[in-house]
Amino acid sequence: MKRFIGAMLGLAMVGGTMALVAADGRAAEKEELFLPPGARGFRGMLLGTITNKAEARFVLKVEKVLRLWPKNQAENPQALVGKEVGMVVPPKAERILAALKELKVGDRVVAEGIHEEGNFLFCIETLRKAEGEGGGEAPPPGGELAELKETVARLRARVAELEEKVAALQKEVAHLRELLEQRSR
Repeated sequence: MKRFIGAMLGLAMVGGTMALVAADGRAAEKEELFLPPGARGFRGMLLGTITNKAEARFVLKVEKVLRLWPKNQAENPQALVGKEVGMVVPPKAERILAALKELKVGDRVVAEGIHEEGNFLFCIETLRKAEGEGGGEAPPPGGELAELKETVARLRARVAELEEKVAALQKEVAHLRELLEQRSR
């Protein structure tokens, strides 16, 4: 009976919140999922178990925050641990939608979570089954790629700044050489 009821539950978006609903549209036992205080602005990797799922949404019971991205703005990312968090897969993330389709309720997964707005996280680049006891704690390549791109962009901006400073110093050195030549004549 419990398995039948679980199969009849789905997820619905209501405003900025995610709610569990029964197949007939009535509210389920757990009515709404909220991000815990301190988790707004979260960007990083989570380890957890899928407790409910629909076509492009799932609920993740978070076991551990595996990694935070440089642009993480959550005041307390650890507030997610032990909580059920609504996760939404954007329509254009076909690879993630395909991965979600293959996963089952009860699967232990590693998922990238990004908070933009509302009371849920977006799952954009990484969703995969966790491997081994550590849950695949090494960050997956997809997440590392996003972090590397951010790092490269920061480094390029810094190189451009330094090139401007070098050019200014070269002009100053040339000017000082001219002054020295004039004095030595």
